[in-house]
Amino acid sequence: MTITNNVPALTFIDWFPQYRFKADVILGTQSDYYLLEADYHVRDNSWYVSLYTEVEEPVILRQKLVLGYNLLTLCYHEKKPDCMLVPMSYEDNIKRVDYTNMVDGSIKLYHLTDNDLTNLFKNS
Repeated sequence: MTITNNVPALTFIDWFPQYRFKADVILGTQSDYYLLEADYHVRDNSWYVSLYTEVEEPVILRQKLVLGYNLLTLCYHEKKPDCMLVPMSYEDNIKRVDYTNMVDGSIKLYHLTDNDLTNLFKNS
């Protein structure tokens, strides 16, 4: 999914140049803390993400990053953050998420709330 440059600033999760990392993140309108765990899989050149609550309950496990797909779509955990986690790019030529385009920032994992979506559509 490509986004245009004339949209309001969106929040994204910082990515690290490592094949595996963990990061504490704040998600949703309630500013809840989560642990995001990212793993790069060499064979299929893809990233997989797990998300845990503060007390290490799994919210999502090993969801593959797919361009334009909300990682929380099929999540039914009671502690699911009230937001979307969507990998997107400003570049039209990117067709899939891989190691390089996540690490170099060509694709970012955006944290979108309902308010962000309202502002996106209002400005487009």
